[in-house]
Amino acid sequence: GFTVAEMDKIKIVSYDHNNIAVPIDSYYVSSNNIIKRDTARVYPDKPLKSDFNFRIIIETPGLDYSLTDIETTNEDCNCRSGTYKTITGYKLNGVQYPASDSKPLVIKK
Repeated sequence: GFTVAEMDKIKIVSYDHNNIAVPIDSYYVSSNNIIKRDTARVYPDKPLKSDFNFRIIIETPGLDYSLTDIETTNEDCNCRSGTYKTITGYKLNGVQYPASDSKPLVIKK
């Protein structure tokens, strides 16, 4: 897994779903949103929307991941809109993965 020091700088870059040549937006994940335990959990400051592709860059070890083809489903909730989207699948570096409720997106070294 990742060490605590490696998780300090995580950059997320978003791209248009159909064109990954030009970045649309990028930001560093707030350190308050990185929970470091036995398994580190990262909560992006902005939602990962299925309309975009992403690069997730973990800077200290120099690792770069491509996150594409995000699949979602609508779930009912007691919220203003009445539904929210959950990730059901995605491609990480071109490999298809399913998602689960407890681990919607898993990245390993």
